[in-house]
This record gives sequence, C-alpha cells and structure tokens, in this order.
Amino acid sequence: MAIYSDIDFFFDLNPATNDISLKTDVESIRQSISNIVHMEKGDKLFSPLFFCGIRSELFEQISPVSADIIQQRIRSAIVTRETRVEDVDVQVTPEPDDNRYSVIITYQPKRELQKVTIPFFLERVS
Repeated sequence: MAIYSDIDFFFDLNPATNDISLKTDVESIRQSISNIVHMEKGDKLFSPLFFCGIRSELFEQISPVSADIIQQRIRSAIVTRETRVEDVDVQVTPEPDDNRYSVIITYQPKRELQKVTIPFFLERVS
C-alpha cells in the first residue's frame, strides 16, 4: 500500500477505474520536487514564500557563479518545502556551449532504502 500519493499532473486516466491516475511514494516525491524547482514567485497565490526563484538566473550569463546560485536556491527550496526527503544533494554544471545548465538532484526518501536521482537540464525559454 502506498504511503504517499498525489494526483498525476498529466491527468492521465487509470484504465481500471477510469479516474485520474495517482503518483505514489517515490514518484509522488519526484513530481513534487520537480514542481518545487520550477515554482516562481507569485505562482502559488496564497503562499507567496513558496518558490524556488531560478528563472531569473537563466537569463544571466551562463557561468559557475550562476550555477552556484541556482544550486543553492534549488537545495534550499527542497529542504524547506519537501519534508518527505533528507540528505539532499544538488549539482549544477554550466554548459555554455549548449546554453543550459545540467542539474542532478539526489535525495533520500525518508521511508525508502535507496537514494533517488533526478537528472535534467535547465534552459531559458524565449
């Protein structure tokens, strides 16, 4: 039985129940962390302090300094907002030739034995 569950943000239908699918346990946490990382100030109207604030850094020159700021903001947002995880590590590597940052988030879900890693790229959208 699942300990954690959230609605799937893609609103896929569960073929057995014909209801909206659920993300459970590790996938629920992964979806939550993705949501936290991409949240900007003003996105959550009744929680104005709930944001990560990395979008503005994507329009700065891609550099190790910006990568460090992004890394700190992501880690702080996850540690503050996602209480189901511990031992959070964030690595951000600038890739100026591709005009993006490579991000690897590693964390330990509190009720799981193995660490989980989420790799992705951050790029500005024009």
